[in-house]
Amino acid sequence: MITLCHFSEKPHVVYLQEVVPETLEIIQRKCDRYRCIVGRFSADEEMLEGEYFVVILLRRDAVVYMSHEVLRFHSSKMGRVLLKVQVFYVMIVLNCFKIHVVLWAIFFKIFFPFAVARYIIFDEKK
Repeated sequence: MITLCHFSEKPHVVYLQEVVPETLEIIQRKCDRYRCIVGRFSADEEMLEGEYFVVILLRRDAVVYMSHEVLRFHSSKMGRVLLKVQVFYVMIVLNCFKIHVVLWAIFFKIFFPFAVARYIIFDEKK
């Protein structure tokens, strides 16, 4: 976690996903140069064991935090949310978004059947 908090590039905004409660505690304690915005639907609820969520870190001396909003995906069975953070940076208001993205699901639904078909049709004939 030390590496996370001591970037050589000093990014203004850092996007994290699959953060667990134990890691969040370390981030909040060690990354004092960054404001930690947590993407959970209700921060008041007790965190469950095994729960994970998205986080946006804002470098305190680079961007000015304005507001944030957590939008729930009602169709999500895993409690997925969209985290929207509004910041002020160099005379510009920016909206930063973070969502937990699972690309493997897309890969297996779209590309895996094609890869299997290609193997059966072309590679088995060798």
